[in-house]
Amino acid sequence: MVLAGGRSSRFGTDKAFARLGGCTLLERALAGVAAVCDDLVVVAAPGKDEASYAVAGARVTHDAVEGQGPVAGIVAGLRAARRSRALVVAVDMPCLREDVLRLLAAAAPEADVVAPVVDGRPEPLCAVYATRAAEPMAEALARDVRKITDAFAGLTVRWVEESALRALDPELRSFWNVNRPDDLARIRGALGVGKEPSGT
Repeated sequence: MVLAGGRSSRFGTDKAFARLGGCTLLERALAGVAAVCDDLVVVAAPGKDEASYAVAGARVTHDAVEGQGPVAGIVAGLRAARRSRALVVAVDMPCLREDVLRLLAAAAPEADVVAPVVDGRPEPLCAVYATRAAEPMAEALARDVRKITDAFAGLTVRWVEESALRALDPELRSFWNVNRPDDLARIRGALGVGKEPSGT
C-alpha cells in the first residue's frame, strides 16, 4: 500500500509524480511494495483523478475526508486491503530495499504493527499493519488523534531496531524521503542520476 494523499505543500507540486531515475516517485514506491506483496493499493486524496494513480496494476482508494493526515490514509488503505496484513509505505520514500521490506514482513506476524526505529524515532510510514488495526485506528482518528504512533494505543506493536535494518541497508537509504525539491536533488546526487528532462 502506498500513501499518496498528502498535500505536498513543502514540495510545491504533487510529489507522487516527481521523477527520479526515469520513474515517478509513485512508480518507485509501488515497485518496492510489489517486490514483497501481491495486493497493490494506492491511497489518494479525495477528488484526485483515480486513473493518474492506478499504475502498475494498483487499485486506488481515497481518504474518507481530506486533510486528516496519514492516520486517515492508513485506515482507508487497510479497509481496502485484500490480505490480513499490509505493507504501508509513503510515496516519498524512493529508495526502498526489498530485503528491508521482507524483514519487516517476516517479523512478528502476530503483531498489529511492525515498524522500524531509525535514529531513535519510529518510522510508521514504512511498516506492516494487520488489517484488523483499521478500526481501532479509525476510533483514534474520531477522537482527533493525528499522530500515527498515538493511534497505536491498544495495539500490539513490534519495533525493529536500527541495527537489524543497517545490517541490510547500511546507509538506511530505505528511509530517505522527499519533502522538498532539494531533498530530491540530494537523492539524485547520491544515486548518480541527473535531473529528469521533463517534470521536477
